[in-house]
Amino acid sequence: MAQSISKNKKRLSFGELAKASWKNGSFLYIFVVMFIVYLIVNNRYVKWNSVTNILKSTAVIGTLSLGMGFIIISGDIDLSVGANFAFSGGMGILIYNKLYEVAGHGVATLVCIIAVIIIATIIGFINGFMVGKLKMPAFIATLGTMLIFRSLCKYILKTIPTSSGQQQQTYQLVDYYHSPFYAIGNNSVLTLPIVGLILIVLVLLAFYFAKHTKFGRRIFALGSNAKAASLAGINVPLTKAITFAIAGAFVGLSAVLHISIYSSMDSSTAGMSYELYAIASCVIGGIAMTGGRGNIIGILFGALSFQIIDKIISAANLNPLINDTIKGAILLVSIILQLIVFDKKAFDRFLQKIGFKYNPEKQSLLEFKLTKRINNLKIRYDKKMLKVIKKTEDETHTRELVTNLLIERDSKIAAINKKYQLLIDNAQNEYRLYERNLKIKEAKKTAHNSISDKVTSNKEEMKRVRYENGKYLRPILEKEIELNKELVAFKEEQLAKVDELVLDVKVPLEVANHIRERDLASDTIDATKVEEAYAKTVEKINSDVEEYKASILERKAKEEQHLTDLINKNEALIEANKDKEADQIAENNIRLEELDAINNAKQERKEIKASIKREKIQQKLDIKKANLEEQKEQQEFLNSIIKEKSKL
Repeated sequence: MAQSISKNKKRLSFGELAKASWKNGSFLYIFVVMFIVYLIVNNRYVKWNSVTNILKSTAVIGTLSLGMGFIIISGDIDLSVGANFAFSGGMGILIYNKLYEVAGHGVATLVCIIAVIIIATIIGFINGFMVGKLKMPAFIATLGTMLIFRSLCKYILKTIPTSSGQQQQTYQLVDYYHSPFYAIGNNSVLTLPIVGLILIVLVLLAFYFAKHTKFGRRIFALGSNAKAASLAGINVPLTKAITFAIAGAFVGLSAVLHISIYSSMDSSTAGMSYELYAIASCVIGGIAMTGGRGNIIGILFGALSFQIIDKIISAANLNPLINDTIKGAILLVSIILQLIVFDKKAFDRFLQKIGFKYNPEKQSLLEFKLTKRINNLKIRYDKKMLKVIKKTEDETHTRELVTNLLIERDSKIAAINKKYQLLIDNAQNEYRLYERNLKIKEAKKTAHNSISDKVTSNKEEMKRVRYENGKYLRPILEKEIELNKELVAFKEEQLAKVDELVLDVKVPLEVANHIRERDLASDTIDATKVEEAYAKTVEKINSDVEEYKASILERKAKEEQHLTDLINKNEALIEANKDKEADQIAENNIRLEELDAINNAKQERKEIKASIKREKIQQKLDIKKANLEEQKEQQEFLNSIIKEKSKL
């Protein structure tokens, strides 16, 4: 008889697979959804050129976002990238125009590109030095450099004299249409724009740098825990400075791409809000704002998604003024989704704070607030009493004022106590209900896992039976009936524990009765309303019990009906195949013999291979042993010569 099939590894459920794929590739889901919306809105006009134009328009922001991505991963932020972009690009255009008159397009282009990247890198390093070495907050340091370089960008342009005497508004390349910049910004390779291909290459290089170099891993370590990184031997100030410098280099590259596409750099509007767009591209691309986590590839899809929004708004004929509203909403949703994926506890705390989720520590927090308020009140009244004692000379009048203050203080303390005791009592009742719901939830989870394991076990058993019986249907169908009967009984056994907890309404009734007695004892609450509220609560509890009992009966009826249908179907198949059973058995025996022969042949081959391997190992050992013996003899011979020489 053939050997039974070995058990497969446990497979992920659809929910687990979806959750894992979202966690690792949420940016792909967002991009696909955005692109589908774009295709739907613009279906009549979508061509290959439309798609390549999206890539072309993403090149500038995408490149700049790569640098921002490294900074966010390191746990910082850079608000100066837009100003850096405009300033370095503007200075590069000035250098190009000066050199073009002397050396022509080629040299001017090369020097311009190098100059733009160097200037942007230096500005980035200045930011990094202030953040890393001088310990300045990144927000403040980069806000300062943003204002400085945006202002310089405008000032330098306005100081340049013109033939007409009017002040310039933009930095403009000379003879753009004959320069290499025009070819870079407007030509294509295999229908793909060159600037888009440059972006893809930069993304791949950045991804390799982040994941496969020591410095890249240091950036992630820095964002995860700067103190731990420092203790591990990482030079935190230097790493921060270099990270900002790398981000500056990407800003310079994005400025070069902008010049290539548009030939100019407006001193006032160029790079405006680019820092926000870059942050948004990183967030949509799955870079965690808390630092230390994220996928560089995701930044590309984040930037693409962000650009597609503009295309959707344009295709849908929406007011362009609402552009940033939609982008801001998408950014907020992306951050909330990040909290859910990256920091479930933080998201739970957020829901608890706004009251959308119960906080198990509510009672402790209320008790802490009560103590704090009472202490603050006592301190405040102690100060008032000290002032009275200092200002009032008459002892009798002083005693009277202090007594009045004490009475006032105690009455306020009593009012606060009364208010908070009610809140604390409500919190205690909520916690009792929360504990009950938690037990039910855990019981449901345990039951679901047990049933899921049983279903998996049954599937494996059916695989084994099908393997052993081939086309012989009777044992397969009978085994299926047997396993399904066991499964139905097992389900009821597991779910009965859940049913018992749900139908036990002792705690909700006790809580309802406690609230009733407490409110009846109060002078400020109408007794009739209390009784009505209590009656409604009890009615709701009893109604929920009846509904659940009905759902149990419905569940059992469905299971029984499903089992009955399966039994009837399988018995009908068994009856229909009675005449063919002998042939099926004979055919199956032949199949099993063939499988046994194949397995035996495989086993023999394995044994032969194993014996050959053992022989080879033995030969190697024999050779090593012979070599050792030879070395031993040589050593003994050498020792004997040394002894003879020593005697002489």
